[in-house]
Amino acid sequence: MDNDSNNPSGPKSAITPLQEYVDRLQAQYQPSSVTEKFLVDQMAYAQWRMDRFARLEATLLLEHPPTAKECVRIRKSATSARRSFQQALKTLVALRKSRAGRPARSPGTVPELFRKIEAVDFAPTA
Repeated sequence: MDNDSNNPSGPKSAITPLQEYVDRLQAQYQPSSVTEKFLVDQMAYAQWRMDRFARLEATLLLEHPPTAKECVRIRKSATSARRSFQQALKTLVALRKSRAGRPARSPGTVPELFRKIEAVDFAPTA
């Protein structure tokens, strides 16, 4: 049994395993806290999704002309992944800037950035 048989999406060359993205971005950003690791993991997942959607789009174009509905779905998904990556990166940079030059926070305090997030009303609007 080869190593790619556990990959439901096909051979390793077709879809890069998510862990490779995680490893690369963790090496690049070297997260120093649980929160930073979470943000880097979000970035890795988003990047993996963006690449997956690009491959899917290319495959559809080669195999058969995609319907307008398929194109819209792929574009929306890719855009969502890109926004997720950008937001996680923006939050990571802001978190690191807020820590730069400041004394260490006592355990249990919430950084200002997350207070702003908690203040947002996520109730559905009618």
